[in-house]
Amino acid sequence: MEYRELPVPYYKINREFQVLSCSAAAEFIFPSTPSWLNLVDEGSQIKAKNYISSTHTNQRVELILSTMTQPFVPFDVYQRWDQDGSGHLVCISRAHQYTAVVEKLGELQQELKQGVYQREAPKERLGVQAYLNVNRSQNRELCSALETVRDLVDQMYPSLVEINQTDYADIIRRVIDNGLKNNSL
Repeated sequence: MEYRELPVPYYKINREFQVLSCSAAAEFIFPSTPSWLNLVDEGSQIKAKNYISSTHTNQRVELILSTMTQPFVPFDVYQRWDQDGSGHLVCISRAHQYTAVVEKLGELQQELKQGVYQREAPKERLGVQAYLNVNRSQNRELCSALETVRDLVDQMYPSLVEINQTDYADIIRRVIDNGLKNNSL
């Protein structure tokens, strides 16, 4: 089977990360580029340079890559290197694993926005005490939901540390902590 016909995103690169060939699936998902590193998010560049190499052949590396439709997509990059210095990379999306967390964060973001709008509602309509009670109740519910998501991330964190894949968990933690900080004001 030729590389072009592989049913997965595949790249053949040299030691300098120059693209030598790729599969049609890769061309469909990723923008065309002379250097494979151009697909790697700025935050994952150092990791890619350190771990996508012949010294790490047969190892999986999780990186954030830019696709034609989304700028930040988590991928597992499987690699094998030839004796001639050519790297064979297969890129498998991990976006589906983060969908639930992203959806929950989206819901929490909407709740935060709704809370802000309600804070801006005229106090005269509800009466000052009723207005404050509604906001306190919503803040408690929102904080509780954010803390639940943070607890779930904290449970996953030790497993992620073992495989050196804590980038997403750290981002989620920062967003949650920022939301809790902003909501407690």
